Amino acid sequence: MKTLTSSIIALALLFSISACQKNGENADINSKKVFSSIQKTEKFERIKPSSQLAIGCQSNTFAVEKGAEINFESGAKVKVPANAFVDQNGNPVSGSVTLEFTEINDPAAVIASGLPMCIAINGKTEYMQSGGMFEINAKQGNELLKLANGKQIDVQTKSSKEGDFNFYEYDQANGKWVEQNKSELNAVAVQNTTVATTDKAKTIDTKMPIKPQKVSKSDFVFDLKVDNFETLGISDAGNMLWTFENNKEVEANKWLFAEKWETVFITSVDPEKGLCQLEVSKGSTKKQTNVKPVLFGKDYAAALAQYNAAQQKYKQEILRREQSAELKASQNTTFMRAVSIRNMGVYNWDRIIKQPDAVVLNAIFKYEGVQTASAPVIYSLNCETNEVITFYGGNFVFQRSQNTVLLSIMPTGEVATLKTKTIKLEDIYLAREKGKIELFLKPSGQYADSAEKLGSIIKTLSVG
Repeated sequence: MKTLTSSIIALALLFSISACQKNGENADINSKKVFSSIQKTEKFERIKPSSQLAIGCQSNTFAVEKGAEINFESGAKVKVPANAFVDQNGNPVSGSVTLEFTEINDPAAVIASGLPMCIAINGKTEYMQSGGMFEINAKQGNELLKLANGKQIDVQTKSSKEGDFNFYEYDQANGKWVEQNKSELNAVAVQNTTVATTDKAKTIDTKMPIKPQKVSKSDFVFDLKVDNFETLGISDAGNMLWTFENNKEVEANKWLFAEKWETVFITSVDPEKGLCQLEVSKGSTKKQTNVKPVLFGKDYAAALAQYNAAQQKYKQEILRREQSAELKASQNTTFMRAVSIRNMGVYNWDRIIKQPDAVVLNAIFKYEGVQTASAPVIYSLNCETNEVITFYGGNFVFQRSQNTVLLSIMPTGEVATLKTKTIKLEDIYLAREKGKIELFLKPSGQYADSAEKLGSIIKTLSVG
């Protein structure tokens, strides 16, 4: 048994859940055409409101020499030709590459992505209705790859909106949406009543990782040789110590040290509190008690950082699976949009929103009860169409006849909101005289600590 003064090695609590899932093969891309750019716009930066609002992606790893035809679980299809990639210096790459594909098709995903849903045309800011966005990247190890000259990737994505849409590429370096040549685009409606769910897809364990606990001076700590550490997502476990759930239980649990047990198993009880159930057996005798993994000082800090990263990946995977389940449940006749791209990055099927009766104001957005803070980016959620557009400080356009909620994520992660119908007409008239208006968003008491949570908050706003 080790005492509190025992030296221990840092415990790495890393629950290895990938937010990117490998999926199937053999997807056909219909009506593919290459586009060219015709128009550039003024700058709208990509501003992610919180590092916690990561969006889960889908991925596939393949040999670059063979290329790949990928049928993702969401219904998207991507075709990559052989020898399609070069490194950042333009040198051809060989061996395995990983293609990551993220679809951005709902308000929570749009906000989490930080992508602007507005565009400047001829010096005027216009607002965009998306028919589906996606981000596509390729990596070898940690290095981002580029498409080789003369190569193109065919992409087909599902859209909830039919009709006429333009196509844009996001120039992140300059904060600009670049409109693509419409005459060379093609969108086709196809019957798509099923979503691919290949048996080859890698199964990801979605158990919540166990949160490490810091040792206190009063803790009674001891070693355990546990038979199933690998199922807990705990690495370097031989250097980890344990303590009972309650120090008052030490005397009652002396039996644990009185025998040489044949089996010792741990199962998670309350991952957020690091609480586990210990079960030991010898012959026909079985006994149980609750325990917690514990660490000291810097070891605890390192383990906590790894836990936070693992927790974020866990949330991303849960969100990805929920979105996939919703997609399967709603699957019917689907409008698919097909295109060929020559660069990796972000793309958007979009059209300009027509607002003939819109109120245009020069607005300063602030938080109610917060003296100095102002919101750099505001998202306008149309509760009738479930669409979101972006406002940067100084411009604000809305229609009073529509059920619209302004939303911002404060530095603390708290969501603040304002219903546009509550803006008084006399304030609008006064704003036009003065040339500006201050609008105060009220903190809601709800925190967007994940894209999944933000989606739940948005659903509440839409029906509220």
